[in-house]
Amino acid sequence: MNKEKRELIYSIVIVIAIPLLVVANTLFISQGIRNTYNTELRRKADGLNAVIAESMREVIVEGDTQAITAKITALKSERPELARLMISEIKNGELVVLAKTDDNHEKLSSSTEFQQKIAYDKKASIAKLTTINTNTGSQQAWEVSTPLLSQDDRTTIAVVSSSVLTTDSDE
Repeated sequence: MNKEKRELIYSIVIVIAIPLLVVANTLFISQGIRNTYNTELRRKADGLNAVIAESMREVIVEGDTQAITAKITALKSERPELARLMISEIKNGELVVLAKTDDNHEKLSSSTEFQQKIAYDKKASIAKLTTINTNTGSQQAWEVSTPLLSQDDRTTIAVVSSSVLTTDSDE
């Protein structure tokens, strides 16, 4: 009887363990895929922002804020994954917004301002995953700040900041 009892317990443990291991494996694999997907979306957002920064170089150097606004508005209308686009620079230690497509937020959030100042000072692109409110509700987006460097890469001219929606990035 003792042997039969052990075999019964062993059978029950096996019957319970196999489905639990399948579920755990599925969760582990889906988490890995999600991390890979987010990494790829961040790279795409960073690349898009770098291209935008370079394409805006002439009008930013000229300092024509109306031309900058017109150009970023046109860019935003052409690219549905761009939720926000902003060009800023630092003057006398303060962040000054030259142009932006989002008129709803007059004051920048402290984290966005901090992110742009770091990108400006460190001369490196910085991104964070954030949730933004759009016409269709709350959506996740990569908020990327990319410095536009002078031709000799010694000084930062401006910072191009964009919010790239993760849902529209598949195009």
